[in-house]
Amino acid sequence: MKTERKTRAIAVQLSPQTVKRLDELAATSRMSRHRYMILILERAVKANVVVREEVAFSNERP
Repeated sequence: MKTERKTRAIAVQLSPQTVKRLDELAATSRMSRHRYMILILERAVKANVVVREEVAFSNERP
């Protein structure tokens, strides 16, 4: 009998600078990068935090 999955895997691509900062924050909390990122995402979802990236383009030349 197949059991229902309670978790799902996700893939995230981060810049090297972001990974470095994530590692620093995780070390401060004595957690692995993976566990720290999960904790941050879980808290954001519970708090209904919306994260978005907006890219603006301009036709003007510098």
